[in-house]
Amino acid sequence: MESLRTDLCTLCTDDGISNNAVTWCTECEGFLCTDCEKHHKRSKASKEHSTMSTVNYHTLPKSIRETSNRCKDHDKKYELYCSSHATPCCIQCIADTHQKCQDMKPLADILREVKSSAAIPLLKNDLKDLKESFEEVIKHIGDRIKAMSSQKGKGIEEIRSMRKLLDEHFDKLEREILGDINDKHSKIKSKLAELVKEMENRAKLVGQLEDEFSTMTKYATELQIYVGMQELEKAASKEAKFLEDLESGRKLHDKNIEIKILSEVYSVLQDVYSFGKISIKSTPYMVPGKIGRKDQAQLLVPHVPTVPKTEPIQPSLMKNLEFLKVMNNDPDSIPQIRQMRFFLDKETAHKDVSVLEKGTAFANNAQDVPLKSFNSNRHTRFKGARGTHVFTQPGIYFYEVILDLKIATPLQENNIAFEIGIARKSSIDEKKYIEGQPYSYSIVGAHHPACEAVCVHVVADKKSLLHKTLVKNKVDEECRIVLGFLLNTDIGTWEIYNIEDGENLCIVHNVNCEQPLFPVVSGYNPLQIQIA
Repeated sequence: MESLRTDLCTLCTDDGISNNAVTWCTECEGFLCTDCEKHHKRSKASKEHSTMSTVNYHTLPKSIRETSNRCKDHDKKYELYCSSHATPCCIQCIADTHQKCQDMKPLADILREVKSSAAIPLLKNDLKDLKESFEEVIKHIGDRIKAMSSQKGKGIEEIRSMRKLLDEHFDKLEREILGDINDKHSKIKSKLAELVKEMENRAKLVGQLEDEFSTMTKYATELQIYVGMQELEKAASKEAKFLEDLESGRKLHDKNIEIKILSEVYSVLQDVYSFGKISIKSTPYMVPGKIGRKDQAQLLVPHVPTVPKTEPIQPSLMKNLEFLKVMNNDPDSIPQIRQMRFFLDKETAHKDVSVLEKGTAFANNAQDVPLKSFNSNRHTRFKGARGTHVFTQPGIYFYEVILDLKIATPLQENNIAFEIGIARKSSIDEKKYIEGQPYSYSIVGAHHPACEAVCVHVVADKKSLLHKTLVKNKVDEECRIVLGFLLNTDIGTWEIYNIEDGENLCIVHNVNCEQPLFPVVSGYNPLQIQIA
């Protein structure tokens, strides 16, 4: 057994000496005996290295222990991260396979706050919720078994009560009806017992995932956590999918044993050909609404909601998957969806745009806002920022943007308020707006004269796909909307949802995803409209 194995000091083994190890160094990726550990702690090169006992090391899942901080192709330490391919790279990787990649970042920057990122508590809560969902379904099935037993007892009592009024003529019929009810009850109970056993096994597996997650967050390196979380999420998604399939099938339908004594039994004994009828009535059962999370930590970077006035919405892929399951016409694509979060890139944002330190909101600081009606120069003061993450092919991505609007002074005719979209890097204007650019797709909020309001518009291939009023163009008028975006790079579609109202606003087809697409958020008219 692995728990009984003896680990030998890596350094001593290299010198031909066999000493038992007591420590594992996560940086050197080697075992250390007591003496070597002392030298290791005193050495300038290694005294800051993170270590753990060999006992704790072996509590990590095998897949986590096998996750190395060195490139498997070149045996060099990972130093950079390629956002386009979502993979860590060593220096040699750049020369071999990432020469054309534009968005390379230091791996240390990506991993610096892994353990403190929002994805950690989200995954922890989702595993907890998933386990609770199994427990609740198991309890429900147990309750149903007890209820059916009670129903069975009442049915038998009714049958036997009727039998007391009858002669030997009913003895045979009684045996048949009792046999029928026992047979149906036995079959249902047997099936439910099998289902309970299967769910208990799955619940136990979820518990093991929960324990592995807890151990991983305590002792694993950031890279190991990064890789491990993806594997745990895949395993959790599989169990969540089992519950979803269970709900959509018929296995959880409540089955009630109903006994109906035929009226003919009371009136004409000699004409009775059956003692009664046994039927099973099924009523749907809804699995507790805590399931549905998947692939949350593809990149541990948050999405780009603007700051809301009320309590911030915490995106839960469990909730969003249930939403998409209802709204989306392609349920087979649900397991493939990655819920993404991204920051606004402060470094590349326009100089007139202020991006919050965490990259979750921006403001256009320009003060000289023109008060003229619509003119060809309206874009000159339209500025924003792009996201730090890109959407690459293949992949299906879901993200949210929370938008709060308040009219400070009425907008002039046709003036733009905001733009939210996706575009190739080459299509993003230096002011960080994308309307009218090639290979760009956006939803624009602007003053609409006919409505005398701020309306959202989506136009593609010179066709209007969406026109929806957000707020009247009057002082102090305000609104709040949570927009959900589903980008399918496999088939080239970009769907836009109103999350809170459960509304599919529009679908943009023929989205060119051959090159990575950046999310873009831009704002205009800072003195006339407040966007949070």
